[in-house]
Amino acid sequence: MEEKLFSEEDEWDKWVEINTWGRYTYLSGYGKVLREMFKFPSFYLIKKEENRIKAIFPLFLLKNLSGKRYLLSLPFSEYGGPLGESSAFLPQIEQILKETKAKFLEIHGGRGIGNSPPFRPLPLGYYALLHIKQSTPQDILEKTDHSVRKNLKKARRNSLRAKREQGEEFLKKDFYPLYLTSHKRLGSPPLPLQFFLSLNRYLSPYMRIISVNYQGSIISALLGWSVGKSFHITHIVSDHRYWHLRGNDLAHWAMIRWAIEEGKEIFDFGPARYPGQIKYKEKWGVKFYPYNYFYYPPDIAISPPQAHKGIYRYLSLIWKFALPKFFTPLPGKFIRGHLGI
Repeated sequence: MEEKLFSEEDEWDKWVEINTWGRYTYLSGYGKVLREMFKFPSFYLIKKEENRIKAIFPLFLLKNLSGKRYLLSLPFSEYGGPLGESSAFLPQIEQILKETKAKFLEIHGGRGIGNSPPFRPLPLGYYALLHIKQSTPQDILEKTDHSVRKNLKKARRNSLRAKREQGEEFLKKDFYPLYLTSHKRLGSPPLPLQFFLSLNRYLSPYMRIISVNYQGSIISALLGWSVGKSFHITHIVSDHRYWHLRGNDLAHWAMIRWAIEEGKEIFDFGPARYPGQIKYKEKWGVKFYPYNYFYYPPDIAISPPQAHKGIYRYLSLIWKFALPKFFTPLPGKFIRGHLGI
């Protein structure tokens, strides 16, 4: 199944780009990153009719922290599952579960699933979309909360500058140090630098980065992806000492303008699970839609780890206050590689 992808890589990626829910993690290059970095076995399922792709379903095989195997679509991603008719893949999923001795399948987001009964949904808040089709920046700005316009004015008064970035050097020198600081503050294990460098290697045509500069220093950066008709932001990193200057708002606004310039229809803010996330994204004039994980078999008793609950709450506190920042990427790769989040 995996070998079939490489003979049809271009066709696969074209299908992702024309699909409403296609995101960068569905692209063939993302699979290369996961196989090289984490050695995850992959299964790229394809349904064809009259020699044309009608549906795809990328899966990866992981082991959780207790050593149990499971299938995941998609690791380190807010979205996964099929693009196209999901029920068509059930026989193949059953076969892979049996052959790999995996206990279950977990799907992040699953926007291509719809109301397919074989998969059990687990509600986890919302995802936030800003509809920008045929909009001008002024159209969007007028629909934002007053606080957005106020914060953008404050950023300009403080001489903050937003700039479009690219390349390995920026990721190494500016983005990743802020990424480590942000994850340390949140008590969350970071992905290794090589993960982002590999994304740049295989997916650079889709990668978009905005930096915010204050008095010669990068104080904020926003990483996003331009795929098909959508523009999807995934990582905001910043120096909390300068939050009062509103650099994060400036970064988001610069990215929205970039998406409009490219003629996108959707600006995807990603999931909003907690009150703070909901409040921040709401001020941009987004629309909220139910966000779920999905499980198969549907009767499996499993739920994803949540940093504010159970043992993960205590691990998060240890990560936040006990581990030195320079040390965090090593155990971070191990933990994230098992959890897939």
